[in-house]
Amino acid sequence: MHLDQIVSCDSQVINGSLFIAGTPVPAKILIQHLTAGDSLDILTVAF
Repeated sequence: MHLDQIVSCDSQVINGSLFIAGTPVPAKILIQHLTAGDSLDILTVAF
């Protein structure tokens, strides 16, 4: 899997901040959940 399949950047989505590809969810939210110890399984349900 390539990085561009995970995160993306578009000036039209959340002011050009990095976001999870295919969603309007900011990448920083993903990082916060992972550093808190949440699994990716829980994140896929949340998003």
